[in-house]
Amino acid sequence: MNINVTPMINTLGFFDGIFKNSVENSILILNTKGEILDINKGFINAFGYKKRDLFGKNFEILFTDVDRKADKPGLEIRTVLKKGNKSDNNYLLNKEGLPIWVLGEALSAINEAGEKYIIKIIQNINTQKKLEGFLIESDEFIHTIFDSVKDTAFVILNTELRIMRTNNVFLKIFNLTKAETEEVKLSKVNNSFWKSLEIKKEIINVLVTRAVMKNVSYNYTNEAGKNKELFISSKLMENEDSRKTILLVISVK
Repeated sequence: MNINVTPMINTLGFFDGIFKNSVENSILILNTKGEILDINKGFINAFGYKKRDLFGKNFEILFTDVDRKADKPGLEIRTVLKKGNKSDNNYLLNKEGLPIWVLGEALSAINEAGEKYIIKIIQNINTQKKLEGFLIESDEFIHTIFDSVKDTAFVILNTELRIMRTNNVFLKIFNLTKAETEEVKLSKVNNSFWKSLEIKKEIINVLVTRAVMKNVSYNYTNEAGKNKELFISSKLMENEDSRKTILLVISVK
């Protein structure tokens, strides 16, 4: 069955041009219940969804469990309908379930038929992603630590869980080359250990809740068939510009 994902909204030409042509700003159109009627190219590029993935679904599915339990989606809708707008600064989940920190604003609007709907604009997501990498390149202290420690593995991830930097210990433990880890999502690394949903969930929890992961034990069997016990710690790091990265510290017993 074909699903028509085109919303029944006669948007004004000015807004229509912005909606269709903007690639840096993510835009959603919602009805007054919070159901998603349309998304633009900017949102598709930043979050990975297709229109058919979200059409007719409540936008609360984009929020983390923590924010849903706190009724942040419902509060946003109620505030927009009452006051006409609502600014927010929170996580939204991409198609892979990874949280992305966003700055956005929701606005109340009326179409030519007199029907009320809500426009949610999320600004400069792609630009923010590019900026996250500069923290690694400019931090001389981290650079020194990475190069000097010989018995502990370090990994720095961005908020997409994409590897920004590793040290030689990490490469040695998991039998990887530097080229195999550069800009690669942790779950896509060529080693079965990092494909574990349990580990991914633990790291996402660190990102979303800011909790510190302390020496969590995992069993690891290397390519030679030797069993090792890994202890993984993780912490969210945030610099003065609010750019966030995740530090993983891995020791072997």
